[in-house]
Formats: sequence, C-alpha cells, structure tokens
Amino acid sequence: MGEPAFSKKGRKKIARVLFLLYVKFCFGASLGSLMVSFAVNPVWHFLLMGLVALAKFGIISFASMACEGTMYDWSGIYFRKAVHTSGKIATLGFVVYMVAMTLGRPPRDAAAAISDI
Repeated sequence: MGEPAFSKKGRKKIARVLFLLYVKFCFGASLGSLMVSFAVNPVWHFLLMGLVALAKFGIISFASMACEGTMYDWSGIYFRKAVHTSGKIATLGFVVYMVAMTLGRPPRDAAAAISDI
C-alpha cells in the first residue's frame, strides 16, 4: 500500500505530483499564449492536442499488446519445456490467463475505486 497522505513521504509525493501538474499547466498556457499571439485558429490547437492524445494512447496500447504477446510466447515455452505438456494444453493455459485477466478487471477496478487508489 502507499504512504498515508499526511505522512512526510506522502506529502513529498503529493508535492511532486502537484509540481508536475503545474509544469504541465505552464506548458499548456505557454502554448496557448503562443497560438493566440500568432493568431492560430483554435481548430488547429484541438487537432494537435487530439493527435498527441491519440499518440499517447497508441504507445500505451502497443506496450500492453507487447506484454501480452510476451506472456503468450513465454507461457507456451513454459508449458512445453518445463511442464512437458502438449500444444493443446499450452493453448488452454493462455486461454485461462486471458479469461482470468478479463474477469479480474471489474472487481479490481471496483476495489481500487473504493480504496481510492
């Protein structure tokens, strides 16, 4: 679990997060000010920000898919080499992993919302 918010470590973490947020706000305000001074149409600003958000989402999605691909490959190797099973059982192992990940997400998200993580 994390540190309580009012402990010394908790205050440092909050201060770090707030600092990063303010850096982001300053960057956004500076970019907005430049766009106003150069009379850039706001549509271009929203288009640029949408592309940036889409690029971030793409990077996160790629990383997630790479992790799942690695899990798939190594689970197959593990089942074949260490457990000495057939290809059907190795495939079943990956299916069980995917089902567990899918069914485990809603309760985990609900628990995180309740515990304010």
